[in-house]
Amino acid sequence: MTDTLTLLEHHHRGAAFSDLMVQTTPGRFDTAFWQFWQTYIDPVIPPQPTLLDLGTGPGLALKTWTEKYPQGRYVGVDLMPYMLEKAGQILAGIPGVELRQTDLHDPQLPLDPNSVDVIQSVVVLHEMIQPIRLLQTA
Repeated sequence: MTDTLTLLEHHHRGAAFSDLMVQTTPGRFDTAFWQFWQTYIDPVIPPQPTLLDLGTGPGLALKTWTEKYPQGRYVGVDLMPYMLEKAGQILAGIPGVELRQTDLHDPQLPLDPNSVDVIQSVVVLHEMIQPIRLLQTA
């Protein structure tokens, strides 16, 4: 985990990266993204879903999910402490939210097998040496 932390710290150029992720989120989760979501994902999600965001960053996808599915369970996983700190600030007081620190190269996910309804990973897989292991685990 220490090697990955060091590499990502260097790649992100420090904790200010979490603010950059907040600023650029609208470009990743734009109207087209949510139209696609509404057409293809919404129809198959149960009323009380479990949603997992691998590489949650500042947690903005989780925040949107809490608004769309107020009865859900939302799990955000990230390695970087400053990302989890920002997510904790954004998601403070929202029920059903869990934030976990784990290295996605060797994921220790806090979930039972086959218990997740949606898994999302945005701007993460290209950072990984072996993303297939994560996909097999998730």
